[in-house]
Formats: sequence, C-alpha cells, structure tokens
Amino acid sequence: MWLLAISVTILAIWCSQRLIQLLYARHITWRQFPGPRCDSLMYGNSGALRKAQADDKFVDLLQRWVKENGKTFLYWRAMNPIVFTTSPTVLDSIWSNLNSYQKLQRLPNRALFDERITGANSFLTATGGTLWATKRKSLSPFFTKANMVDIFPQAQALVNESIIGLREIHGSGEKPFDMELGFATMAELLLIVCGMDKLSPIFTENPGYLAKNVINLLEVIPKQFQYLKDSWKLKQMDECQIGMKFIKKTRIELTAAFSQLQLAMKANADDEEYMNSLGMLPVLMATNTYDSEGAEDFVDDIMTLILVADNISKVVSIMLAKVLREPEVMAKMVEECRSVEINKFEDLKKLKYTEMVMLEAMRWSPILQRGARQLLPQSSELVNGKIDFDGMKVPVTGKFVDIQWSQYIMHHDQDLWDKPSEFRPERFKNGTNDFVRNSYIPFIAGPRSCLGKHLGIMKTKLMVYGMVRNFDMSIIPGEETLVLDKKYTIVKVRQGKNCTLKSI
Repeated sequence: MWLLAISVTILAIWCSQRLIQLLYARHITWRQFPGPRCDSLMYGNSGALRKAQADDKFVDLLQRWVKENGKTFLYWRAMNPIVFTTSPTVLDSIWSNLNSYQKLQRLPNRALFDERITGANSFLTATGGTLWATKRKSLSPFFTKANMVDIFPQAQALVNESIIGLREIHGSGEKPFDMELGFATMAELLLIVCGMDKLSPIFTENPGYLAKNVINLLEVIPKQFQYLKDSWKLKQMDECQIGMKFIKKTRIELTAAFSQLQLAMKANADDEEYMNSLGMLPVLMATNTYDSEGAEDFVDDIMTLILVADNISKVVSIMLAKVLREPEVMAKMVEECRSVEINKFEDLKKLKYTEMVMLEAMRWSPILQRGARQLLPQSSELVNGKIDFDGMKVPVTGKFVDIQWSQYIMHHDQDLWDKPSEFRPERFKNGTNDFVRNSYIPFIAGPRSCLGKHLGIMKTKLMVYGMVRNFDMSIIPGEETLVLDKKYTIVKVRQGKNCTLKSI
C-alpha cells in the first residue's frame, strides 16, 4: 500500500512540475509572440489542426492564422511551441545559416510502423551533418546543367519509349489514362539516367511496380500519424500490409545489390565505359562507405530517389490536370510544343511558354506545400539567450525549437503576388527575377536547396513536351472539376487526374 502511495505522490509531483513548466512557457517565456488561442491547456492547438486536416482545410486554417497574427506567429502542438513563418526575410536567415538550424530528425515519411523507409543521412534531405555534407559535395557535379547535357539523350529516349507504350494502351482515346500512375511510371524509368538499371532489375523489369507501391505508401503513411488511437487497426489493413511488405522487400533487394555492386566495381575498376554507365552510383557507394552503416544509408539514398521520382510525376500530373482546365493556356502550350524540335539539352530553351506554365504550376500548387527546421540550442546567433526572429525574440531554453513555413501559403500571399489565385503563366515571362527573394520556393533556397533541381526541371519538360506533342488530351466527362488534396506535406490530385489520350 505504501508503494502505491509513493508512486502516486511521485506521479503527482511530476505532473505538477510539467503543468508549471507549461504555464510558465506559455505565459512567460513565449508571451510576446502572437498566435491563435489554444483549444485546451494540454493539447494546445492540436485539436483544431487535426480537424482541419481531416476536413482538408489545413492550409485554410494556417492562412487564417497568418491573417490574424501576422507572417510570423506561434502555435502550440500539445506542449511544444511551433514558430510558424511566411516571411521571406526570416526564411532567408533560416536557409542561409547552416550552423543554427537543422531539419527535423523525425519525419513521418521516414518509417511505416516498424519498417524504415528513408533516413536522416540521405543526400537529398536537408538534415545536415558531416556525412550529408560529404555526399552533397561529392554528388553535386552529377546534378549540374553541364551533366544534364550528357544525360539528356538517354532521358529523352526513355520518355519516347514510354510514349510508345502509352500509344499502344491509351492512344485510341477509349481507355482512361491515370496521370498520377502513368507519370509516376515514366519518372520511375527516368531513374535509369542515374544508373539505377545497373543496380537492380526492379528499375527495369516491371515498369510501374515502384510507382504503384509508392502511391500506396503516400496514401498510408499519413494515416498512421493521424489515427494514433486506431493505429493497430490500420496496421492490419491490406493497404498498410502491402506498404510494409514493399518496403521490406525493396530494402532487402537493394541491400543485396549494394554488396553485388561493390564486388562488380572492384572487378571492373579499370573499365572506364562500365564505370561511366553507373551514373551517380560510384560516388554514392564511396560516400556511404565512410559510415559504419554504409549499406543502410545507401539504401536510404535509393529509396529517397524513388520517392523523389514520384514527386516529379506529381508536378507533371498537377500541371497538366490544371492546364486541361485552362483552354487558352493549353492551346498556347500545344502550339509551342508542336512547332519546335527538341533534339538536345540546349533545345529545351525553345520551350519558353511551356517553362512559364511549369513555373506557374509549381507556384499555384507546390508539391511540397510546407517544411520545417529546428533551431539548435547552440545557435551562433544567440544574443542574451535569444534570437531575433522577425522583430521578436525567440528564447533558446536548451531545447530544439521547431520552425515551420508553408510554400503554398507564401505562393498565395497577396502581398507577394498579384491575384495569386489566378493561373497566369505570363507572370514568369522574365523567369523568377521579378519577385521578392525567397517568395517563390518550390525547391526551397539557400545552401540546402534541392540538389536535383536541374534534373527535375529537365525531366518535367521532357515529359510534358512528349505528351503534348504526341497526344490530344481531354478531360473525362464527370471530372470537369479539379480537386487537390492538401491535407499533408505532399499535394496530390484527388479528383481530375484521369484524362483521355488520342494519338496524333
């Protein structure tokens, strides 16, 4: 009995301390920050955020909070303060300061229950650290415009190969074409220009296998975090079981491929033609051998590439789904694509209007609609224990402080854009030079900006050019309205992703 009394006393003391800490933090430490009123003492604004997410009004809620509290404010996720900003000036400070900020170490897309998908050391993340910096520096030559010139012929050949397949299946205009799956399959094949065909047959033998499973994954992953109470039920559902089996099977195969590639590279080290055919793989192999978990980190990198290919496909899906509902824009783009010949990388400059449409599509609906960093306790910007943040002082209390932003909200900010709700490619007639620094951020900015930007743009242009040049695309009756899913980080087409393709 006395043990129970002691336990209850200890628990009461602990709860009291937590409550005092919470009250002190909200009413003393963070009192100067504007922000929405908390739903409850313990859960902060979590209830409002979850409801908005369930109703697909998450962005709408954040937009309202921005209007009510300014471009930089604070909300509470349970007991954790979250600083939210849509200020280009603040974001410039965050992205340019590698010593004070890091990416969140725990992100929802890194695991599905007990199956690891990607990790913090992947070269395409923005996490930071020695291994990440080594990878990024070593791999950066592969992603330059100069290297795009070299890999362009293969990329174009792969798109043309995909177009031939689409002609056979969808060219009559009778069978609906699922843009999400179709372009994901095309983007999956484009990973071959990175050398993935020399790594594993999963990239060549069954086109669409990775695409289907990644699409399923991106539907399932958010649910495990949204429905924590029923997570055990979700885990038993077929779609979740398929996702976990896919992750496990793919990681096992890629781990085996890592070992086989090591042996093959050692045996063919003097074969220049063979080594060149491996694309980025030799550098990726070399950088991951610096780590004790070389194979695991290597697999993380490849899994990240697979997910990035899906993101590229979503750019094309949203772009064409939107343009199909903008007849004048579509007509201009079709006229341009059918009047020019693209035979080498430099020819892509001829697609001036198509590029304007692409840039506007990524403004109108960026694929990654929000992001986050963590302010490090040992930040070099500290002044008297605080950091100046958009005119307010962020206290550094020895813990990480989460900083969040939204590309989508910034791209629809009336202070930054003229009539942002309208789809107007002409606003990019001078590229991105006419806009406020860091107001257009589909690839983020600064030292941690997307390493694969040029490769992604090249692939997108080739896919759009190939589709518009070879098919008349039409909206399917009953799907005239385009509906986007903006519940989570990745924006998707929820309605309107199907169309018909008529070969020309």
